[in-house]
Amino acid sequence: MKTLIVYYSRTGNTKKIAETIARELNFDIAEIKETKKITGIIGWLLAGKNALLKKTTAIGKMHHNIADYDLIILGTPVWANTMASPARTFLYENSTQIKKMICFVTMGGANNDKNTFLQIQDMCKKPMLLTAAFTANDIKKQRYQAFLYSFILQIKDMLA
Repeated sequence: MKTLIVYYSRTGNTKKIAETIARELNFDIAEIKETKKITGIIGWLLAGKNALLKKTTAIGKMHHNIADYDLIILGTPVWANTMASPARTFLYENSTQIKKMICFVTMGGANNDKNTFLQIQDMCKKPMLLTAAFTANDIKKQRYQAFLYSFILQIKDMLA
């Protein structure tokens, strides 16, 4: 099954998870990039506000054709109890081309992933095959690897 990991990462946490999955399973990988990046505390506040209001944002052109892939693995941070605006834009522009989907999120706190998964599923109009949530604290303290490799094994088993 031809698989592409698509992710957005502001702090590097989502990128770390995406790159590990891509490396371990030899999947193609593509980063969602905002065309206008706002940094610092102002950028953080605007990003949270845009996520809360469920706004989209301008993102760069994807160098992969989503329709060429049987499976998309989407990685997004959770902002204001929802997906990051760049991930929302990606889904808005590509959801009709996604055949099957797996999703993982990174988040500051625990137990705020379920709403995000439901919103992503609603945008794609199809169920997600697998989901996983990683907290920033676990990533920072290097306590996420066992869960990540369990998630990778689930993906591998599903594709076998």
